Amino acid sequence: MIDTVERLGYGAILVDDTDCILKINATARNLLRQKLGRGSQQSEEDWLRSATRRLPERATPWYPSDTEAWRTLPCDGERPLMVQRIPLSRGPDRPGYFVVVLADFDGRPQPNPETLRRIFGLTGAEAKLAIRIPFGETPAEIARDLGVSVATIRCQLASIFSKTQTRRQTELATLIMRVAILP
Repeated sequence: MIDTVERLGYGAILVDDTDCILKINATARNLLRQKLGRGSQQSEEDWLRSATRRLPERATPWYPSDTEAWRTLPCDGERPLMVQRIPLSRGPDRPGYFVVVLADFDGRPQPNPETLRRIFGLTGAEAKLAIRIPFGETPAEIARDLGVSVATIRCQLASIFSKTQTRRQTELATLIMRVAILP
C-alpha cells in the first residue's frame, strides 16, 4: 500500500501507536525534509520519528482531533501540505497501526515511460512526450526544449492520440495521470 501511495505522488508513513516508523516512502521522506527541515544533531531515524510526531502540532486543527479528516500544514510561500492519520488496525491484544498520508499539491506524479510503452505501444520518444503533456507544456515549448521542430512534436502527438485512442491533449493528460498509479 505504501508503494501504491508513492506512485500516486503522496507521501506515506506506516507507524505504530508509539509513533515508531515501520515504513516510509521516498515521497514522505522528501516532504518532511522540505517542509520541516532536518536537524543535524539527530540520527535520521530519530529525526523522522520527531518530524512525524510534530505534523499534527503544526497542522491547522479546524475540526475535532478525533475526527478522521485532512489537516492543513501551512508552508511559507507554497501551497499547504495536507496531512491525514488513518488508523489501520487496533484490538485489545494488539497495538494500533496508522498510515500518515502527506499530500503535496505542488507534487507531480510521474508515469513510468516503460509502462506507457507496454500498455499503448508508444515509442520511447512518444512516451517522453506523453509524460510532459499533463503539466501544461505546449508542443512549441517541448520542441524548443528537445531541439526538434514543432512539426515533429505534432506528428508524434498524432501517433500518441491514435495509440491511446484519445483526441485532445486534455483527454490524453487525464489518461496519462491515471496511468501514473501503475508500476
